[in-house]
Amino acid sequence: GPAPTISHTYTVKTVTAAFYGCCRIAMAGPLSNQYWRVETKVDLNPTPGGWINASPVSSGVPIIDVYRNVLNSWTVPAADNDGDKLSYRLATKYETTGSSSSGGNPTGMTASDGLIQWQPTSNGLYGSQVIVEDAYSSVAVDYILRVQDPQGSICNSGQPNANPVFVSPSPWIDQSLPSCFQPGSKTTFTVRASDPVDTCDTLLIQSGSLPVGASISKSSGSNPVNYLFTWTPSQSNAGNHVACFLARDAIGGVSKQECITLYVPNVGSLKPTVSSVSPQKGETESSTAITLKGSNFERGSGLYCRF
Repeated sequence: GPAPTISHTYTVKTVTAAFYGCCRIAMAGPLSNQYWRVETKVDLNPTPGGWINASPVSSGVPIIDVYRNVLNSWTVPAADNDGDKLSYRLATKYETTGSSSSGGNPTGMTASDGLIQWQPTSNGLYGSQVIVEDAYSSVAVDYILRVQDPQGSICNSGQPNANPVFVSPSPWIDQSLPSCFQPGSKTTFTVRASDPVDTCDTLLIQSGSLPVGASISKSSGSNPVNYLFTWTPSQSNAGNHVACFLARDAIGGVSKQECITLYVPNVGSLKPTVSSVSPQKGETESSTAITLKGSNFERGSGLYCRF
C-alpha cells in the first residue's frame, strides 16, 4: 500500500533524520532482536548550480526471497529528480541499530552499483539495509531476506520449480510507460506475469510501497495473471516515485523484482517554451551538442516530460 507521510519543519539546513526503536524480530543474522534504525541525510543549502538538491527516492518489496547455497543477486531501485549519479553501499552497524558494536548486514554480502549479492548457507530470515547516496544526501532501504531451499515443481514431477516471469503488456516490457503522470489525470496500466513451464501454477503479483493514492489489484487470470495499476496523482505528488513488483507462485517460486520510475511534473509552473535552438541545421554526429534556450524548464526528470 501507500507509504506513510511524516512532515516536520527544521530550523537548520543540514539534517540527519532517523527513526529508531526496539526491536527487530527474532531472526538469523546480526540484526536479530536488535534495535532498528533508518536514517536519511538532507542538505538544504544551495548547490553550486544554485538550486536545492533533491534527495534520492527508493522503494521495493519488504521481503526478498533468495536460495540457500546459491549466489543470489537482486537490485535496490532508486531514482533522483535532479538526475544525479547515485552510489550504493551496505549500511554500517551504527546505521542499522544505533550501536557501533552490533547489527550490520549478513557476512559475505556485497553491494556494487545497486546490485546486491549474497550466498547464504542457512535457511531463515535475515535483515539487511542498503544506503543510497548522491553528492549531498542519502536514504536507507531496509528489508528482510527469506532464505529457503529451491522447491520441486508441482506441475512436472521430478523437475525443479520454475520461477514466474513478467511479460507484455507490463510497461517495462513493451516500453508503454507514460513519460509523465499528469496531476488530476487518471492513469492505468496492466502488469502481467506468467509461468510458461509450470502451467498449472497459480500466480499472484506483489507490489512494494506505492505512491500515495495509487493501487494495484487483480483483474483477471491465474497463469498468466493480470493486475491493474491505477493512479490519479495530485500536485502534491510532484517528483519521482519508484514502484516495484514481484510475481510469485504457491510454492516459493518468485520472479526478478521489476521497478519503474513514475514522474509527476510540477504543473504549478508553466509549460516549457523554447526561444532558440543551436545549431538549427546541418549534419550532426553522436558527439554533437544541441543547445536549447527558453524558460520554464524543470531540472532532472522534467526535461524528459512530453507535453
